[in-house]
Amino acid sequence: MTSGNYLPKTFWAAGAVALGLLFLPPRYTGRLEITLVGAAWMVYMAWALLSIAWAPGTRAGLERWLALLLPTLAYLLAKRTRFWNSTAFWTAFCILVGVNALIGFLQYASERYVPSFVKSLVDWFPGTAIPRATMGERNYAGMYFSITIPFLAWFYYRSPGRRSILPLLSLGMGVLFLFLTRMRAAWLGTLMGLLFLVLAGLPKRLKPHPGKNRILAGCVAAAILAAIFLKPAEKTLDSMGSKTDFLHTLKNFTDPTGRTAMWTEVLSVPINRLTGAGFGSFPIVATPWSSGQSVKTLNWEVHNDYLQAFVDLGIPGLLLFTLTFVLLLRLAWRQRGSAGLLLAAGASMTALSVMQFFTFTSEVLCSITWATGVAAILNSQSQARPLVSPRISPAVPLILNLMAAAWLFCFTIAVGFSIAGDRAFARTISQIGALMKLGPKASDSQKMLVRNGIKQLAFETLPKIQFDANMRHYHSHTFASYAMEAKDYESASRFAKTALGLHPNDRSCILTLAQIALDSARAASEKKQPEEAARSLDETERYLRDGVKRFGYDPYASFASTLAKVLTLKGKPSEAKAVQEETAKNRVGVPENPQPPTRALDVASPVSLAWSDCNAARTYALYLWKVGEVKPEKPLMIGLKQSKVPEGLSLEPNTVYLWQVEAKGQYGRPLGELWFFRTARNSR
Repeated sequence: MTSGNYLPKTFWAAGAVALGLLFLPPRYTGRLEITLVGAAWMVYMAWALLSIAWAPGTRAGLERWLALLLPTLAYLLAKRTRFWNSTAFWTAFCILVGVNALIGFLQYASERYVPSFVKSLVDWFPGTAIPRATMGERNYAGMYFSITIPFLAWFYYRSPGRRSILPLLSLGMGVLFLFLTRMRAAWLGTLMGLLFLVLAGLPKRLKPHPGKNRILAGCVAAAILAAIFLKPAEKTLDSMGSKTDFLHTLKNFTDPTGRTAMWTEVLSVPINRLTGAGFGSFPIVATPWSSGQSVKTLNWEVHNDYLQAFVDLGIPGLLLFTLTFVLLLRLAWRQRGSAGLLLAAGASMTALSVMQFFTFTSEVLCSITWATGVAAILNSQSQARPLVSPRISPAVPLILNLMAAAWLFCFTIAVGFSIAGDRAFARTISQIGALMKLGPKASDSQKMLVRNGIKQLAFETLPKIQFDANMRHYHSHTFASYAMEAKDYESASRFAKTALGLHPNDRSCILTLAQIALDSARAASEKKQPEEAARSLDETERYLRDGVKRFGYDPYASFASTLAKVLTLKGKPSEAKAVQEETAKNRVGVPENPQPPTRALDVASPVSLAWSDCNAARTYALYLWKVGEVKPEKPLMIGLKQSKVPEGLSLEPNTVYLWQVEAKGQYGRPLGELWFFRTARNSR
């Protein structure tokens, strides 16, 4: 929880769960009891593992699946410890959550309220968007507080007299920080959690506690008012921008524009609806279809866990993932008349289930781990009979427990090496940044230090990083370019091949390897080594054909154009011509020849707008606005199949209108020139 980002959190969580399994062996009951929730999750895990067989990124999918074993084993440990029965645990929990919320508050607040040395201390915690507390990112922190606040409230009501002060303070700080994060998904999740509590009969339960009710209401109201009027720090403004304005965030609370645009793009990627792309492989499949064909990182998510399950695992994966949470919510609802702890667990699970519609949890380890504890509470308190309970030998659970602990220890060691490697890459990036600032003033010794560092990373550090395919791919992708700039082609080749092994659709690394092979062919030709030159040209052709196969005959990329040149060098002019012709077919023309012509006067309404066909354009988008207005962000019409507006537009008389057309093809979206005309005085 306090270790910054994904890898350190994984390191500590894996080590802690391994120790827990080792020192708290399972109690032998003579049977292996599998509940309905457990069965649904086991089938989901089995389907995810099977999907790796057809995934284009086998290593990425397998690593993600192995990482998912961590919360699965944490769930078993939670059931074994029954932590929810310990007052000491909840006391420590309140302290930890309260301190984290305080750190987040200090990160957000203006320097006017917080001394500079305190600011330096709280800003030391690593991560990105502020306020992040100790959790690495603002949204991660917001999600965590949304699913933990119900338990703080429960412990407040459970604690007598002065003992309720600690959970009250922690709850107040938690609510304050939750509103400071400005995470709309967390707000909505919390709201739905409250709705669950109301429907489950919480108001009736609170009637016997009027004093505590008033104190809690005052505390929450004060926290919300503080979150509204608290002046943010300059770093907070830089990080959050307009989101620091509470009313602005509230105004856009239900605006789904950003998410729906992303999901529309995601659903346009062609995948098998039954099997999905394969676990952890959707970023690879989506890369050739992304805007500009930019390389998606391997941890790129669609910001909707249900949709993510669908694109990764198809319809069966979506159904199994959804079923698991439906069963947990069903358990919470069925036990709503029991202890207050179960009401808190139900509200927490409701909040998480709602948030998963708008965000992702795959690397949000704090929330995942806590959710496993919530699932353990709900599943353990249920009186329902197990789905199956076969008899087992006493040795079976002990052996499986030791195997799980041993795997987690090995996993922890692998993560530790990955953390060390990540930091080595970060140090070299800092050295490269310093070298770029110096520019021509950089000394030869400084340049040599960076070159040696890059080579050491390629041949010594990189092989030791055996976990987190995303981090390994990211560094390999980045340093392939650095090595090329340093003319260290051996290291560049190692980095590019590593990146391609993890992400087969990494277009820049395919081009890097093709460029290295082409340079080798030129060098061999200059040295009068025809056999070596021919071998290198064959290798160049292979990489370029692979790029064309994956990304098509893109006229705006260099795969096809370079392939045509290589084929010409190899004495294959007919093949080169065929490549050039296929490429030309995909070039999207710029919209031209407007009708009415630009500068036209006295254009009668309704106005018929048209322009010339644009070769490979599939659709057109029309922008239209009056003179003196700002060009609209969204087009007036989209998805036009022909190079004209189907029906005439009724426009205001004696008004100058400006318009532009964007032609959209598979490989390009050129925007036409700005055209304008004036309508007739008596237009109708």
